Amino acid sequence: MGVSPASDSIPLFCVNPRCKNPQNVVGREACAECQEPLDYRYLWALGDVAAAIPVGSFLAGRYFVQAPSIWLDTQPHRDPWMLPQWPAIAQPYMKLHRYPFHVPRVYGACPMGGENSITDVVLLENAPIDRTGKLYPTLADAWGTARSLRRVSWFLQLLKLWPVLASAGVEMTVLSSQNVRVQGGRVWLRILENGIDAPKGTEAVLPSQVANTITPIWRKFGDLWYAWLTGVAARTEMDGAKRLVTQLQGIFEGIRQGQLTPAAAVERHEKLVRSQQVAYNLRCESAGLTDAGSERVHNEDAAFPLSGDMSGQDMPVNDGRLIAMVGDGIGGHEKGEVASELAVRSLSLQAQALQTNVATDPDFADGTVIGDGISAIMRVANNLVLSQNSEQHREARQRMGTTLTLALSVTQSVEEPICEIPGQVQDIYLGHVGDCRAYWLTADHCQLLTVDDDFAGQETLDGRGPYRDALGRSRGEALVQALGTKEGARLNIHTERFLVDENGLLLICSDGFSVDDWVERSWRRYVPAILRGDFTLEVGLRNWLSAAVRRNGSDNVTATLSFCQLIVDTDSVPDPWAVASTEGDGALAPKVWESEFSEASKVLLYGDSEEGRKLERRRKQSQRSRFQWATSSAAAIVAAAALVAGLVVGVFLWRSPAPEEGAPVPTTPELEPTNSPDISPEGTESEGISEPTDEPL
Repeated sequence: MGVSPASDSIPLFCVNPRCKNPQNVVGREACAECQEPLDYRYLWALGDVAAAIPVGSFLAGRYFVQAPSIWLDTQPHRDPWMLPQWPAIAQPYMKLHRYPFHVPRVYGACPMGGENSITDVVLLENAPIDRTGKLYPTLADAWGTARSLRRVSWFLQLLKLWPVLASAGVEMTVLSSQNVRVQGGRVWLRILENGIDAPKGTEAVLPSQVANTITPIWRKFGDLWYAWLTGVAARTEMDGAKRLVTQLQGIFEGIRQGQLTPAAAVERHEKLVRSQQVAYNLRCESAGLTDAGSERVHNEDAAFPLSGDMSGQDMPVNDGRLIAMVGDGIGGHEKGEVASELAVRSLSLQAQALQTNVATDPDFADGTVIGDGISAIMRVANNLVLSQNSEQHREARQRMGTTLTLALSVTQSVEEPICEIPGQVQDIYLGHVGDCRAYWLTADHCQLLTVDDDFAGQETLDGRGPYRDALGRSRGEALVQALGTKEGARLNIHTERFLVDENGLLLICSDGFSVDDWVERSWRRYVPAILRGDFTLEVGLRNWLSAAVRRNGSDNVTATLSFCQLIVDTDSVPDPWAVASTEGDGALAPKVWESEFSEASKVLLYGDSEEGRKLERRRKQSQRSRFQWATSSAAAIVAAAALVAGLVVGVFLWRSPAPEEGAPVPTTPELEPTNSPDISPEGTESEGISEPTDEPL
């Protein structure tokens, strides 16, 4: 079973491979030898066997049982033990690899009874456990102290998660309030539960295939949260606050009665979200820096905005809107730096056109339409790089390309039937291809918003093993896609709306900055100080980037940092929850599933029975808006591409040599990705593109 060490003698090893004396003790923030931030890697141990192990036990020479089912890995510098074959309980976590914002990941296993023992414990990382080894609060526990915008955001995430969980057969997860944890504005699941044996040999189901399906479990989901909201409503006295809770009840009443599909529930709930967003204005200020690193001659990264070199220069005037991006060029001496610069410059122009087009269009564009617009401009950038590869007769490993992550804010005017209260809503959207990452940072937490497009991730999605294990295999870190490596129509561009409900920092960085979990380990040294105003945004980023160069200087290091400030709109309706009593709000109502709305509640929700007609008008307007917006967006993209054309010529006349005489001409314009990593001129392995046998999900 293990031994129970004294509380002041629990070892904790430094993860810095160059540290000469890595052993420390639990309680220190940084390594006593090298001052590297220590990694407190708390894991969730799955199963009844793990839950029965006494607190204080020390297992397999490395795991300290901090609390029931919560274990601390005291040797995070070592790879965890991997099973030759993973049990069924681990499969849903692998299938949902692309949802780390909400779902834990399989870390490894702890041997409990010999080789291939059925009692081996599966361990989860990225679980909702704080730095002290405690679970984050449940949604119910955190409800009483949250502002109204955050509350509706939590429920929006829950509703959007349902089809994702159902596609993996684990929708029972959200029928337990203990599983639904929150960290700031993030909904974070403790474990995944299916409740019954998942069917064997069935084909995978996509979330879109269950978004319009009503099942008994979906209705039970409505039962649970309707009952809980009933208890909240009974303790809420303010008119505005009570109205919001009653509106939420109406959505879950429709779910439990089988009247709303998951997709319809999300659409209806979005109206509540926008009604809260109009009470705030979002202003953003950005800085960006790049450095070649301590061991590289060429810098293949590019960013927007960019302060210049490490000495720092004045930033351009910021108008409060957000456009920030980082590109990491691929191709070594084959002009990867040209690909990243071309993509970043072209996207900076197109993103401005997209922002203006959305803001001036009288019709409302929903998240799907804006996501499609971001995908379209990223494909334009992709095809610009691709055309240069073709014109310069670049094939296979000679092709240049770039990974890229983009963030931009969009502002839209809203009124009935899109939103109850006329005003403006502002959202942040992310576009992502490759392994440049985006993080959301506050004084209390660091949240990863993107997932790398690497071969290890593809292996995990296919159920071949945990992500950490796949990273250590051949080609594990190789990319499966990047801009400029194949036709835009074949790219799988990831877009996501990120709803800001508090002040924070949005970090976008190349892998030279994020390698070896540097962001997760170091953010506490820099982010709180920046948010307190101890440093300006540029100085804080420069300090952080300088530390990254010292720690990870074998690669180019680039990052943009954007301060996103949520300002109360004094002309809008005040947030009723800001002054509402929180006493008893966290209590769960009795499980009375068949209670009905009172007539007064129905009037409050639906007015004079206009709800059905309003929904129909909204549906028709949404169809018109999508068609009109897509048409005008296409025109804007074409215009932006025309603006970029001159830039393309200038950049390549300056930086690109003419093709050598006798260079082979490809027989087809299609450029197929290579299946092995590129080799840099110095003989070291650099980033490459690896095309999986199946298209990435």
